[in-house]
Amino acid sequence: MIVYAEESFESLWPHMQGHVLAHWHEVGAFPEHEVDPDIDRAMALQNNGMIVCFTARDDGDLVGYIVDLIQFHPHYKTVKMAICDLHYIAPEYRAKCARGLTKFAEKAEREMGIYARVTRSKRANRAGDFFKAMGYSEAEVAWMKRL
Repeated sequence: MIVYAEESFESLWPHMQGHVLAHWHEVGAFPEHEVDPDIDRAMALQNNGMIVCFTARDDGDLVGYIVDLIQFHPHYKTVKMAICDLHYIAPEYRAKCARGLTKFAEKAEREMGIYARVTRSKRANRAGDFFKAMGYSEAEVAWMKRL
């Protein structure tokens, strides 16, 4: 049975490690660099109330997670935002719980007084179609250049 929950980054991190490489291989922006998360930074964000984590577990096993950064919008100082840093569902669970985990995160963040949630998707997959179906609209396009 799939169970959704909010968890601290500290408690989630040990369980995420089994998914980090698969997540990176699927959507990592810099395949020439090994994935090396800044755990100290994530812990500092947690200690400052600036990170929120949501999980999907099947009989206790982690099958998906969302990690959002919480901040006030720099152009609207009273507008509290959730900026998605990580959104991963194990491939065999995407049809089973992607929608449920996203709705769970949205409801929890709405209850936290968050006005809007921003997420991104890579062009390499069809996650954009999923977010459109969930009611998200394309707000901008990000461009990147290696220097």
